[in-house]
Amino acid sequence: MNQENSAILKRDFKWSEEQIQLGLRAKFKCEYCDKDLLSLIDNYKLWQKDHIIPRSSIIENFDYESFENLAIACTQCNKDYKGRYNVPEKLGYEKSRSEYVLHLRKYIVNIKFTKQNELNEMRKYLID
Repeated sequence: MNQENSAILKRDFKWSEEQIQLGLRAKFKCEYCDKDLLSLIDNYKLWQKDHIIPRSSIIENFDYESFENLAIACTQCNKDYKGRYNVPEKLGYEKSRSEYVLHLRKYIVNIKFTKQNELNEMRKYLID
C-alpha cells in the first residue's frame, strides 16, 4: 500500500496505523476463518482486533498489545469460538505467531464442525 492510500484511509475512513498494518498482514481476512472482511458491509462490521494470547492469561512481562500478539478476526471467531482460549497452554510459550494462528484455525474449525453437527441434529426435531 502506498503512502497516499494509507493517508486516505487515515483521513477519510478514520483508520489507525495499527488497523492498516493488521489488515495488510492478514490481507483483510479473518485470520482464523478467512472471511473477507472488506467484501460486504456486514463482514466489515465483524472486524475485531484479537489478542492471540489473551489478556486474561497471566504471563509476567508479556506485552499483550505487541503487533505479533494481535490478529484481525471476525466477531464469530473471536468471541463465539476462540474467546479466552489460551493457545500457549496447549502448545507451549515458545512457539511462533504463525504456529499459534494455525493451531487456532484448527481449533475453531473443530468447534464449528461440532456445533454444525449439533445444529443438524436439532433441526431434525424442530423442522418437519
